[in-house]
Amino acid sequence: MSSVQRTFVDWSGKVTDNGLLVKRLVSRRPPSWAVTCVKCGCETTEPHSRIGYAECRNRACKLPERKRDRLDDERARARERERRALEEESHLAEQRMSAETADHTIKPSRPPVSEYVPMSDRDRHAIRARHEEERLEELQRQRPVREAEQRLKETHRRIAAMQRDTLTNPGLEDIDVFIADEVAGLSMPTSHAEQYNIIEWKKFGNAHPEFQPTDHNIGLLIDYHLRNHCGIYTSAMLESVYQGMKDAGVEFDGPPTPEPEPGIDYSTWKPVELHIAPPKKPQPVVYEGWDVETGEPRNYSTREIDRMSGDQMKRALRLYPDKLALPNVGPGPNGIREQTS
Repeated sequence: MSSVQRTFVDWSGKVTDNGLLVKRLVSRRPPSWAVTCVKCGCETTEPHSRIGYAECRNRACKLPERKRDRLDDERARARERERRALEEESHLAEQRMSAETADHTIKPSRPPVSEYVPMSDRDRHAIRARHEEERLEELQRQRPVREAEQRLKETHRRIAAMQRDTLTNPGLEDIDVFIADEVAGLSMPTSHAEQYNIIEWKKFGNAHPEFQPTDHNIGLLIDYHLRNHCGIYTSAMLESVYQGMKDAGVEFDGPPTPEPEPGIDYSTWKPVELHIAPPKKPQPVVYEGWDVETGEPRNYSTREIDRMSGDQMKRALRLYPDKLALPNVGPGPNGIREQTS
């Protein structure tokens, strides 16, 4: 028995060579895509058969942009003059308002604070009793809401239990089983179906790295499809069942717990004696040179070198060009040459 498998290219999120951004699939039979022009933003619908070479249907999209002329500059200058006039008028209005309201005072919105009077015990008990009455009244008003929330939670728990039983009970079939369009009514040899399912399992594993491929986890998804007569399934079908089981509270195996490392027994360690070396006094930096007047060798300190000019330092240390030349070492026409003295 031979079969032919047709592939369907997914264009969603891609940009064609003609500058059309493919957004989503709007029709399956026949397949059509909603596209948007990247340049002008025109939205159209293109069939799947010609999506690869479709072009923007906006006629103005291909027209060249109009160059800026003298009238555009005149309009820009007129708008700038109008803006400055409005700012000047607003500034003058603020000045007039400040001059007219300079002597105006606003009456206080709150009465003056009276002198502090200590509260009596009777007033404290009255305030405490009033607060307690308000708390009881608030609890009484919130009671129907809490009861409704409790009933809603109980209903959710029953629905989740029924959903778990539908997804995991070996004796029940799910009437709402999801079957992808590409495998609906598809038949192929058992060996080909197993290879196809393995490929889809890899896609599902790459999309959900948190899914642990244990026997328990894999068995939950495979048993669900087998008892619902889905011998061929896709990664989308696996993801739908996996998400439904997670929402219903089905427990999956998590990552393995790492074994604890063996502890270190510090009691067997021998003590180590530590000695702190005395600090060493840094040696002064000395430069070897020659006396400029006598020509005899002598040493110069850092302070003496810093106070010299460039010419004096060259004469004292005899920094001639031949002493500053770099060694002639490197590859040449005959290979690497050694340094010559």
